[in-house]
Amino acid sequence: FYDAFYTPRGRLGFVIADVCDKGLAAALFMSLVRSLLRAFSQQHLFLRQMSQEKQPAISKQYESDEKFDLLSTIRLTNAYIGANHQQAHMFATLFFGVLDPHTGELIYVNAGHNPPIIFNAAGVKTTLRPTGPAVGLIQDAHFTIHQTRLAPGDTLLTYTDGITEARNPEQEPFTTERLIKQLAPNAHSAVALLEQIDTEVHRHIAGGEPFDDIALLAVHHIND
Repeated sequence: FYDAFYTPRGRLGFVIADVCDKGLAAALFMSLVRSLLRAFSQQHLFLRQMSQEKQPAISKQYESDEKFDLLSTIRLTNAYIGANHQQAHMFATLFFGVLDPHTGELIYVNAGHNPPIIFNAAGVKTTLRPTGPAVGLIQDAHFTIHQTRLAPGDTLLTYTDGITEARNPEQEPFTTERLIKQLAPNAHSAVALLEQIDTEVHRHIAGGEPFDDIALLAVHHIND
């Protein structure tokens, strides 16, 4: 699944995730993970509002910054899943980024997910490797916040492994190399990029059934 929303401080939060297994149980688990991420990312705002209304003098204890909020969101989501769903062996890989749309500054946690790619018209600039394990896999897992920046003209592409592992009739995967070939020629527009990748993946599978669920999410920093 993917999601995007504004944080209490006006930043753009966005998530792409891949839950284990398939079917109804996986769909329900997906909904749970999405709800937990949204709820925990908003908690400090709600606590500040309530404390200011009832006890203004102690409201300062709920002050935090974006990095603290993001790390708390991931840790609390992971702890909840570990405490309540460990016997079901359910987990999700995910990438959660918080972007300042004005400066391009990006903080993120990559919980065991496919590394997102930052690129421009000249090619790939970097990939954002995992900063912790899949959410729900280890109850007391350690996650870290990393930071980077999208310069004007840069695009960040996130995706699930249903893209790179999409198979043609000969059972050959689409591969990361094929995906990268679609990037630079479509660096001017996130919409054009997603449409081009979708077209190429469906051309590759040649009308066959998808090997796995696929999701794509792209963020483009427009040149001023």
